[in-house]
Amino acid sequence: AQKDPSINVSWLLENVRLLGALNENLNPSDSDFFQFQELLDRLDPDESLGVNDITKTMEMLAPKCSDLLIKCRWDDKDIDCSEQLSLRRS
Repeated sequence: AQKDPSINVSWLLENVRLLGALNENLNPSDSDFFQFQELLDRLDPDESLGVNDITKTMEMLAPKCSDLLIKCRWDDKDIDCSEQLSLRRS
């Protein structure tokens, strides 16, 4: 495979920034996000959709409960937080 000359360190860092912006309250321009979505569609398409499924991408990027909490307790009992908490859109 031939290397794409437009893909360099700057390009990579910018696209990593946009990926992070999906989880933050950053405001990159709409055109940046449209270009980024085109990139995701090309590099990581969902087989059934033919384009990137941004919901699946966001779920993959979201931290797991165990990444954030060391121990969970409810009603004075230790619990498995991953069984009690669920991911939801906000």
